Amino acid sequence: MKRSAVVRTKHIVSGAVLTLGIVSVAMSSYAQVPEFRHDQPDNRHPSDSIYQPDFPRLGMIYIGGDQTYPSTAWPIMAKFNVVVMGGGWETWGDNRAWTRGNVVDGVHAASKIGTKIFQYVDFESVEIEPASDIYPTYNATVQANNWWLYANGTSGPVVMSPDNSNFTVINQTHWSPRDPVTGYYPFQAAAKYSYDMFIAGTTAHPRNAAPNMDGIYLDNDWDAPDANGDWKRTDGVTDSDTDPVVDTEYRAGNADFAEETRRLGKLALGNNGNWPLASTATNPATDPQAIGPLYLKCNGGVDEAVLGASFSYETWAGFTVAMEHYTDLMEMVAEPKLEMFNQEGLTDTGSDPYDSTPYHALRYGFAWALMNNGYYAGETAADHIGPSYGTQVWFDEYDAGGIGQGYLGQPTKDWNGAVQTNARWNKGPLGVWAREFEGGIAIMNPKGNGPVTISLEELGGPIWKHFLGTEDPSTNDGRDVTESITLADRDGVILLRRHPLPREDQHPFR
Repeated sequence: MKRSAVVRTKHIVSGAVLTLGIVSVAMSSYAQVPEFRHDQPDNRHPSDSIYQPDFPRLGMIYIGGDQTYPSTAWPIMAKFNVVVMGGGWETWGDNRAWTRGNVVDGVHAASKIGTKIFQYVDFESVEIEPASDIYPTYNATVQANNWWLYANGTSGPVVMSPDNSNFTVINQTHWSPRDPVTGYYPFQAAAKYSYDMFIAGTTAHPRNAAPNMDGIYLDNDWDAPDANGDWKRTDGVTDSDTDPVVDTEYRAGNADFAEETRRLGKLALGNNGNWPLASTATNPATDPQAIGPLYLKCNGGVDEAVLGASFSYETWAGFTVAMEHYTDLMEMVAEPKLEMFNQEGLTDTGSDPYDSTPYHALRYGFAWALMNNGYYAGETAADHIGPSYGTQVWFDEYDAGGIGQGYLGQPTKDWNGAVQTNARWNKGPLGVWAREFEGGIAIMNPKGNGPVTISLEELGGPIWKHFLGTEDPSTNDGRDVTESITLADRDGVILLRRHPLPREDQHPFR
């Protein structure tokens, strides 16, 4: 799909901006792929700590609503494998009873699953007036180095953010000059600033320090800019945001942020949901390396609103596009691949705007995320609001009604447990998908496939059972599966093994 057909959306939250980009890509033929790829370059870094937690894997994007992060929220945050926290402004800790370090250490201490917590930042644009910017110290560096995106040349009218007229776009490319003191390009400087301000701490804002923060999450980590301007700064000509030369250099700026963050010993995540747009072929096949400078630079990110919103891939492009998009993103990021599969629009009863049946939408998105190794991040409120704002954050499927986190264990060591790229059962136009784990199986019936029935024989015999939950007892009733099961269109189910497989090793999470 051409970039002119791209759908983007942003949420403005406490000065933060989230963006989503979507692309149509081709599904591959029927085959499964192994969980680990050995045909890719080894791009590991000392900051890329080993983290292979049991399934289901859960993520929380906690950057909206109440961003004070009181101690009552820490045990809830600690139940998720990957958490992005907000509060990313310079004065956040100045007059608060607890520090940023208290929050991070409190979450780590409460976690039994090795929760990794990331600081949210966004540098795609900054306030025109430095005094009102949430990053005044970095803003001053931008001012001093003239790192603005201009309409023409290196002076005159600056380019304003298409989403907020009070924000000026930064020219993050290597066409901008290096800082003469540090030698940094714009986003190298942004990464160092983020590390100093929110991890190491500064003399001016010591209560911002969180040395044990696991990494930094960069919002608007796009495949290409969303504004025209004189990106090249050499010829006085306004460059199109679809210029492939500009797009590649823009990606190099985002790569600068990830590389500098990792050089400083921390993990780097980004809002990378539109990276598959980097393929510019007429009929693009999956090509993870099409992202060029960004390939295997981030350790994961957020595939924002895969389903559940009007702008979701599943909503406007369909399941096939959205599934390939998810698969491609997982190939584009470096270990430990902390990619969050984000579902928006959930209600407290697990429905969404596209299916009012209680818990169908929740189970569908949850099972879908389990087809790959991503971290499911379901949301029951707009703008990524977290537990201290009083929203629903936990469903029975997350711990099988109280059995425990990671109750599915690791994927089985065969094709049934491999990352799934195609349907298990040839039913309906899209097939029914499934992935097996040491402790159970996730089954998903895609949107547009119609209702389907899977026989007991197709399930492998009487080896499964429903877990016993409280939210949807008509499904999660603890019964053994002794006959066929039926799934509605856009539905899923999690079943447990009646006799879990023995663990081959302990799969440490750290």
